[in-house]
Amino acid sequence: MAQKYEYDEKTKSYIPVDDEDKNNNNRPNSQSDDKLIAILIWAANFVIPFIAGIIAYIYYENKNEFLRNTAKESLNYGISLVIYGTIASVLAFLLIGFILMPFVGLYYIAIPIVGLLKASEMQVYKPHFTIRFIQ
Repeated sequence: MAQKYEYDEKTKSYIPVDDEDKNNNNRPNSQSDDKLIAILIWAANFVIPFIAGIIAYIYYENKNEFLRNTAKESLNYGISLVIYGTIASVLAFLLIGFILMPFVGLYYIAIPIVGLLKASEMQVYKPHFTIRFIQ
């Protein structure tokens, strides 16, 4: 059974919600496990940005709201990164892409780092300059 989460506007983070019919939670560390998985989702973007988001989103699509939203934002980031990299590569033939490539590289490095930090606080990070393909 998946852990349920509720978004808390005051702390701007997801908090676990206990079911009334559960007397004993079989997974006492589920919040720390979910935090670790969210951190790993963002960390995987350094190695396989697009693929990591797809795998995480498909796996957590119907299981856990916090991890599903984290995977969704990671996938949107991966798709946007591929698009921006492709545009910069194509424009390199016009010598404009060489100006854009450092910005794409900075985007590749900075966004997962901020995502890691937000995931460690149990917050879903919505990166700037990311096209929202998956709502």
